[in-house]
Order: sequence, then C-alpha cells, then structure tokens
Amino acid sequence: KQPIAKRIKNRFRINGRRKHNPFLQEPRFRYLKDWKGKAVALVWLKKNVPPQLLGPAPLIVYESKEYDLLWDWLEESGDITARTTLWLMRATAFVGSRISNEARLAKLKEYYSKPGRLHYHRIGQYLMDMVSEEEILKEMTRPKQKCEITFFVGLKKEASGDLYGASDWYRTCLETGLETNGEYRWAGYTLRDWRNKYMFLRYIKGEKKS
Repeated sequence: KQPIAKRIKNRFRINGRRKHNPFLQEPRFRYLKDWKGKAVALVWLKKNVPPQLLGPAPLIVYESKEYDLLWDWLEESGDITARTTLWLMRATAFVGSRISNEARLAKLKEYYSKPGRLHYHRIGQYLMDMVSEEEILKEMTRPKQKCEITFFVGLKKEASGDLYGASDWYRTCLETGLETNGEYRWAGYTLRDWRNKYMFLRYIKGEKKS
C-alpha cells in the first residue's frame, strides 16, 4: 500500500490535469478532525502535503468547503499570484458562507485597502464593497476574465439574497464554456444544487418578488 502522502500526489493529477479536492477528500484528514480535533488534523496536513502542492491549495480548500483552513493552515506566500489567490479565496469564502467574523472581515478590508496589480485583487475589492459592479465588469476584457468575474458577481448576488440575479450570472459564467476554470465548476455546482432542491427559476423569481 502506498504511503498516504504519495497517494495524495498521485491523486492530484490525471494525464497532467488537476483533480478536484485531492488532499481534503483524503479520509484520514476528516477522520482526524472529527476524532482528535482540528489541531491534530492541521499537523497532519502540514506534514503530509508537499510544498509544491500548496500553490493551488486555496482553490482546493474553497472547493472542499473547509473554509477555516484558508486562515488556520495556509499562510501568505512571497509569490504575488499565490498571495493574491489566497486572499481572494478568503474573501470568496467569507462572502459566500455569510458567517459573521469581525476579525476576519477587518483583515480582509485591511488587505484590500491596498492597491494590487492583478485583476483578482480588484475582484476581492469588489467582494469587499470597495469596487462597484459596474467597475468590476469593465475588467472583463477576455473570455477567461468573463468566466471568473461573472461567477463572483453571481456569488455576491446570491449572498445578498438575489437568487434570480445570481442565476443569471452563473449561467453567463457557464456560457463561456471554460470548463477548466474553477469558477465554471463552482457556478455549475451551485445551479445543479438548486436544481436538485427543486429551486427552479420560476420559484426563485417568485421568492424575489415576495
């Protein structure tokens, strides 16, 4: 039987493409968290997840809905892309989960009060109400940016309770056809979840009007 760290590496790619949720779906992490607590599970992660896998870790943590790990496990990197991704996923999880945490909100606002070079920084500022919807939509100069930004606009609409508006933006995200983008998957996951809960558009629209 392969060592668990090697199994994680092997599960990370298939034919050169990243698989979803490689280390957080590993049963041992969840068993440890439920059995011995988060602190022991964090030690396991730090010991068994190789440094080279930490780059995409914020995306995987978000997709796995283990949002606390964005703060308790992952740390800022000197690489601007990795740092920007981590903070964007922190902001995304904060807005999407709708769980109040004043300390984390203060850190997010402090971080996004500073200028940033990447358009992902602008998306984070939008999530923190520092950039308007009109302004962030101007950042959609390429199909990839359209896929990304439409998801985040949809997420913010959903968090505000506007499910009908969110549905429009999620569907616009899917219309880009960029299946390798995380945002494309997340928009699809949400719409499928609503469908499975029988939250059809006429029902969602009716809720908005009520």
